[in-house]
Amino acid sequence: MTANVMDNDKVVTVGDPAWHNLGQNFKEPISAEGAHKAMGGSFELKTLPVGIMFDEKTFTKVEKDFAIVRGPTAKDSDIAVFGYISNHYHVVQPIEIIKKFDEKVNVSISSLGFIGDGRKMFLCWNLPKLMISDGDDVQLFGSVLFGFDSIFSCRLNISTVRIVCENTWIANLWEAEAEKNKNRGRGTIYSGKHTNPNLINELGAWMGHIQHNAEKESGLIAGFFKKLAETKLNSEKQTKDLIYSAFPDPKPLGDIPEELKKKNQEAIDTAAEKADAIRVGIWDVFSTERGIAIDQSNYWGLFNAGTQYFNHEQKSKKDASFSICWGNRSKQMNDFAQVLQKDIYG
Repeated sequence: MTANVMDNDKVVTVGDPAWHNLGQNFKEPISAEGAHKAMGGSFELKTLPVGIMFDEKTFTKVEKDFAIVRGPTAKDSDIAVFGYISNHYHVVQPIEIIKKFDEKVNVSISSLGFIGDGRKMFLCWNLPKLMISDGDDVQLFGSVLFGFDSIFSCRLNISTVRIVCENTWIANLWEAEAEKNKNRGRGTIYSGKHTNPNLINELGAWMGHIQHNAEKESGLIAGFFKKLAETKLNSEKQTKDLIYSAFPDPKPLGDIPEELKKKNQEAIDTAAEKADAIRVGIWDVFSTERGIAIDQSNYWGLFNAGTQYFNHEQKSKKDASFSICWGNRSKQMNDFAQVLQKDIYG
């Protein structure tokens, strides 16, 4: 899933290898607990008291404040401090999530791994494959990102990979075709906080819900994609207007003190340059032969020009894998999807 992994052993995939061929790849199905064992296990988290050292001998504990400490791993004997929290924080161990997945979902993982120094874990499993048109298939995944620090807790999404070009999109348009149905929220399927003592049970219930209703839930995504494919674009101007609506220029400065104008104007100019680069990049993918299997007549082609741009074309000095799945690029792809959805459904 990402090149920013804890180490090469801390990624397990089933079927197709992970990006950059990282980690261990299994051709046969494997449980989450089996994958965890194959990677040599993970680590244990503890909360330890924190305090203030007034001098070399005087230590005063800060009441109700603690550090989240990652214990050693098989390859790293050092500990790592993931952040500082209050006594309202409830620790969830990696193995608890893994066992809950096997209990509630009870299918093979497609990928499992740890990011950075272990402060985030991802777990994905296959959902049904969609055929949008002849030869244009999309694989769906259940996708969990769980954080063990004081900043990020957990998120459960449906992710999609358009197989022909390996474009990944984490769908934050949940029930995209049914905007009118206000009983189901749009966005992430489930997110929780570490202040919730029932977090692991709620996450498990939602993972099980997705798996048990996989055909119905995947049909909602399929409906949105097929609607995109059925909806024709009328002109170059309409297409460029849709791209601009998703990535507009920033608003100009208002009436602010003169001494603040230069710095603020520089920020606006930088943002405008970035927005223009995105618009030009998506249009270039859509309107030229650079687009991979893109139909230039419909919204599906335009949507995939956007995902191709953010997956493969946008320049970055850093590895973009995390951003594509859960970071800024994921947000930008969803901004584009929301504009297209609103234009189609009104």
